Amino acid sequence: MIVTTIYSYSWEGLGRLQSVSKDEKKEKKEKKEKKEKKEKKEKKEKKEKKEKKEGKKEEKKERKKER
Repeated sequence: MIVTTIYSYSWEGLGRLQSVSKDEKKEKKEKKEKKEKKEKKEKKEKKEKKEKKEGKKEEKKERKKER
């Protein structure tokens, strides 16, 4: 990490580095959660769309049988 070479090895510098890494971890976690939520939503929509399509096919079959 380039930042480590810029800071002197004082406690203040190390504290700053730790806070930066915590923020990065938090951002990564939030991105991951957002991505998972989006994927879950897309999967649900896809499933609903598929079920709707199957329902229409069944209706067509029933109509043909009635004729």
